[in-house]
Amino acid sequence: MLSVPLRTPRLVLRALDEGDLDELVRLNDDPLVLRFTGDGPVDRTGAAAVLRDRIRPQYARGVGRLAVVRAADGVFLGWCGLRYDAQEDQYDLGYRLHVAARGHGYATESALAVVADARERLSGARIVGRVHPENVASQRVLERCGLRRLGDVAEGEPPFLTYG
Repeated sequence: MLSVPLRTPRLVLRALDEGDLDELVRLNDDPLVLRFTGDGPVDRTGAAAVLRDRIRPQYARGVGRLAVVRAADGVFLGWCGLRYDAQEDQYDLGYRLHVAARGHGYATESALAVVADARERLSGARIVGRVHPENVASQRVLERCGLRRLGDVAEGEPPFLTYG
C-alpha cells in the first residue's frame, strides 16, 4: 500500500492526480528540466495517459512518482518517487523539479523521504538511480540517499550512470 502523504520539514509528498496535469505539462515543457532526461514535452492528453498508464499502476504496488509540494504555501515543485521495474526486480528512484525549485535542497529532501519510507516498508528492496554523466547535482542527490555509483557509463540515449 502506498503510504502517502510523506512529510518532511518543508515538503509534502502526495499522490499525483488529475489536478496536477497542467503542472506536469509545464514541468515537461521546460528544456532545462528535460536537459538530462531524454524525455520530450508532453501535452495534457499525454500527461493524463502517463498518469493513468504508468503512475497509477505503480501506486497499486505501494510505490510511485509523488507530487512534491512546498508545505508552507502549497506550491507544486515537481515530483519524486520510486518506480518498480519487474524485469530487473528493482525500484528506480527518480525526481524532476521546476528550475526555480532547484538549489534549495528539495530534491535531496524529497528523495531521502522516499528512500527512508521504502526501506521501512519494502524490506530488502533494491533501490537504484540512473543519472546522466554530466548531471553532477543529481549524482550528489543519489549519494546523499546512500546510493553509490555502480560501474561505468551505460550506453544508450541518453547515456547514464547507475547508482545503487
